[in-house]
Amino acid sequence: MADRETPVLISAGDGASADRSSAQQVIESIGSRMRAAREELGMSIRDVALATGLSAGMVSLVERGKASPSVGTIVAITDALGLSMASLFSSGVAQTSPVVRRSEQEVHATADGMTRRLVVSEPALGIEISEHEYEPGGCSAPVATHHGGYECGMVTSGSLCVEVDGQQYQLKRGDAIRFPSTTPHRFINSARVRSRALWFNVRTWTDTRPPE
Repeated sequence: MADRETPVLISAGDGASADRSSAQQVIESIGSRMRAAREELGMSIRDVALATGLSAGMVSLVERGKASPSVGTIVAITDALGLSMASLFSSGVAQTSPVVRRSEQEVHATADGMTRRLVVSEPALGIEISEHEYEPGGCSAPVATHHGGYECGMVTSGSLCVEVDGQQYQLKRGDAIRFPSTTPHRFINSARVRSRALWFNVRTWTDTRPPE
């Protein structure tokens, strides 16, 4: 197994030929698993599009391995299909230790300038902890997406713009934010330096708040 300190590229754009070939294989594998899960559930591409806020065309491109999906796109689609992002890259080897070493954590990089380190994933409990790093101008997705659950995060380095339901919040180091993941959202680094944030996702959360 490759060292997980080296990011798995989810982009077949510029770069060495070997890197592009490896990235394309990852993209095609992601799409194939998504398509198989969707068909098993009896869902149409339009069903997935409606559940995520993505266009049907984008969902189709991702399934066919013709697009380099952002982290936000992958999270939204996998949630609609009842999967976790981690399941798309799982080696199938069960973790028996309560400790997750840094070298064991999956790292993924996208063409949108975002790198996501999956620190802890407990699909059965609906819990994920991840570390996000954004290059200047980087973002989690080209457009806001949504999925099930609840999330909160804190900026640990630099600054980050968090867009939630069309409203933008500028966060600096030490600032935190929380919101239902069902609200369209995305993350943007509009600064000139890298930013980093620690993020928590609870997939099994149900909104029990009284209506406003």
